Amino acid sequence: MTINNHNYIIENRNGKPKGDGILTQTADISSVRRTNFLSVSGYVRKKGSCTIPRIAEDVGLSLPTVTRAVNFALERGIFIPDGMCTAGRGRKAVAYTLNPDFKHCGLLYFFSDTLHCDIYDFKFNCIYSYSCPISDENAVEILKCNVLKITRYDKKISHVLFAVPGHVFDNSILRSWKFPSLNGLNLKEYFSFLENINVIAVNNMFAVTCSSWKYTNDYHSKTVVSYTFGAKKYGAGISVNGCVLSGASGRVCDIGRLETKETDRHSLEFFKEQISGVISVIDPDKIILYPNGECTYEMLSSELCKIYGDDFVQSLVCGTDLYDDCAHGLLRIFNRELKMNYV
Repeated sequence: MTINNHNYIIENRNGKPKGDGILTQTADISSVRRTNFLSVSGYVRKKGSCTIPRIAEDVGLSLPTVTRAVNFALERGIFIPDGMCTAGRGRKAVAYTLNPDFKHCGLLYFFSDTLHCDIYDFKFNCIYSYSCPISDENAVEILKCNVLKITRYDKKISHVLFAVPGHVFDNSILRSWKFPSLNGLNLKEYFSFLENINVIAVNNMFAVTCSSWKYTNDYHSKTVVSYTFGAKKYGAGISVNGCVLSGASGRVCDIGRLETKETDRHSLEFFKEQISGVISVIDPDKIILYPNGECTYEMLSSELCKIYGDDFVQSLVCGTDLYDDCAHGLLRIFNRELKMNYV
């Protein structure tokens, strides 16, 4: 070993430093363990409750590797035991499940004049939900009041996620045509007084598009458009190979830049011009339509089939519930944040 400027350099027999190799090897091991843990925790989230032998068999990892991942999760309170069950050949084994109280999240999302507020546990069970009116005149006040309400109600909340109408970039609302009083508001900074709570803000259609995996069997190798249209709102989001796209301005889809012949933004002609522009640019595999107000799915799909033919209906999907999918999209963002930070 030689000492150079108080830094220890380990040399091999040829006199060449090998410290970088050790660091690289350590980093590689850490990366592998992280990947293994995420595979195990993802499987447990999907199955609900399972034993170490079952996880090892289905995920394709060795028993020691799965045991190490489970112990890691137990030590940090991510997993909890879930009773005994048969593990094969008449033997009993401990089953493990996610700890619902490991972390909770608060969701606040709105499209027009109603703010939805939900609290979910770590197993993504909704444990508290309500809604209230919101308008541009009181938007900031209403958001603050309800964030304080849910965080005081549930002390286990570690994340508060917003889905708001407008262009959102790096937690800042750059422009909201529906709620101009929110323009320029950085929600993460505004709620920085909340101790030990991470605040995340995204565009509402970004959140909806995060849940578009529900509507296609091959989400990670398809281009999917989520589109809502009706009397009170319209907007779109695009997912390519499992990744939701957004521009530097925070737009999920720059539909505002598509030229349309109609000035009436509530007409079906406007809808046809907009969605046709999106189709011509990206040629999506699936289009998830969320009708609202007096517009029905049949009306919207019929207009598109007039342009592209009756076979085009195979590319269309009727979104079950815009608000429900927005909440599920926020939960996916919450889960992604946890994956980045808890291992």
